[in-house]
Amino acid sequence: MPENLKSTSLTRCWVLKNNNQTRVFYSRDKKSKRSKPDQAVGIRRFRKMLLVGALKGDWKKAIIYENRQGGREVDRVDPTEIYK
Repeated sequence: MPENLKSTSLTRCWVLKNNNQTRVFYSRDKKSKRSKPDQAVGIRRFRKMLLVGALKGDWKKAIIYENRQGGREVDRVDPTEIYK
């Protein structure tokens, strides 16, 4: 995983956990080392992490933003959603 993920990722995910702690995650937008970054890949990976992965059942609110100053909201993930 690149060390400069904070500056190279296209999106970031703000998560409010059940114990009221907040975390920010940065997306991994490439399928392989030589591929071009794709925002949709990063969003799919966030959704998988939240709904069936490491944070499953441990959060109550998640919002995905563009990774830039004042970036717009891209998506909201509901904890009751089913992963497809």
